[in-house]
Amino acid sequence: MSDIIRATLDNYQTALTVFVCLFVLERIRPVEQRQPLFGIAFNLLIAVMLAAATQITMKLVFSAMPPLPFGPILTVAPQTTWHGKLLSELLVLLLYDFFAYWLHRLEHNVPILWRMHKLHHEEEHLNVTTTNRHHPLEALLRVPFVMLPLVTFFDLPFSTLAFGVSLGVLLPAFSHMNLRLEFGCLTPLFIGPQLHRLHHSKEEEHHNRNFANIFPIWDVLFDTYLAPQRGQFPPTGLRSAGMKNEGPALVAYTNLSSSS
Repeated sequence: MSDIIRATLDNYQTALTVFVCLFVLERIRPVEQRQPLFGIAFNLLIAVMLAAATQITMKLVFSAMPPLPFGPILTVAPQTTWHGKLLSELLVLLLYDFFAYWLHRLEHNVPILWRMHKLHHEEEHLNVTTTNRHHPLEALLRVPFVMLPLVTFFDLPFSTLAFGVSLGVLLPAFSHMNLRLEFGCLTPLFIGPQLHRLHHSKEEEHHNRNFANIFPIWDVLFDTYLAPQRGQFPPTGLRSAGMKNEGPALVAYTNLSSSS
């Protein structure tokens, strides 16, 4: 277990390289031409705190976890062919995104969790650094809700698991980019900047949609998918007409409570 922690969390140099490349790439065709540098610096500071909190939490949880009374529900043998390795990595990403999808929905629909998660949605200038703009306490949730079931319910080759989880952590940086990029008919297959921008939209009709981080299939299956219209890149943040600083799910929760 310690090898998995080191492989997925200690490779900060690779992560930093990816973020720098994406940051340069989003300058090519940005949705917003100019964004405040203070917000970007703030996001980077939060990213360092989140990485440290995640690492500490993983070590504490896995070191204190007792032996499980059951075996894995699925075992995947190490693959030797390129297509076998590719399918194994795809499986890890799908499983990782499945657990992350449900945690994300909880964060939007449970008020106490939303109070932490809304830091991520207060970002009015979406860019690659927004992906790590999370409350450090969210690390306490990601470990038991995402990492723990992934490594306990499934027996996966170490190299496949480590690489897949690393991709699962890095890929959302792409979907948060300040980049005017549309996938067209491929939009339901992979989360891109346009689709995920709807999730961060100020517009109320976009709220509680597109929770998946990597694959929109989970939103399609669980009826939370909303496809963007051609050329649609709405403003992001929490404020919109008729709304205060509440987040989308908290507003929905309040309305639901009032009507019941």
